[in-house]
Amino acid sequence: MTIKYQTNVDYHSLCKELGVTIDELIQLVKNKDKFTARKCEKVSFVQLIDEYSQNLRKLQSLNRRSDKTLVTYVNILERVKSFVIQNYRELSITDINEDLIFKILEKSTPRKGDKLPINTINKLYGNNKKSFGFRV
Repeated sequence: MTIKYQTNVDYHSLCKELGVTIDELIQLVKNKDKFTARKCEKVSFVQLIDEYSQNLRKLQSLNRRSDKTLVTYVNILERVKSFVIQNYRELSITDINEDLIFKILEKSTPRKGDKLPINTINKLYGNNKKSFGFRV
């Protein structure tokens, strides 16, 4: 015996938002057990930093990032990259987490004095959090 399930979903609006037709949605539901997730390629964190730096340079060349922003971000990314190469050479992007960013900040050496200024810590943390999608 089939159990009918009523919903308040507007399927036409849902399909429009998803960019699919009603028929495609029905096919998806009928074949839901046939879909499997592909294994993600393991990408190193260093590779991610390199590609992100290249993207920032491209954005700067298109006047989407200022020269100052580019310098700030590349400086931060190079610090992170150096730390990762020295301490976590095989780190992949799936292994990165907020605790690691805190370790990077703790071990960062200041240009002046013996401790990173709070503004620098906030900038480093904020940029890394924004760049790599961390949530507080």
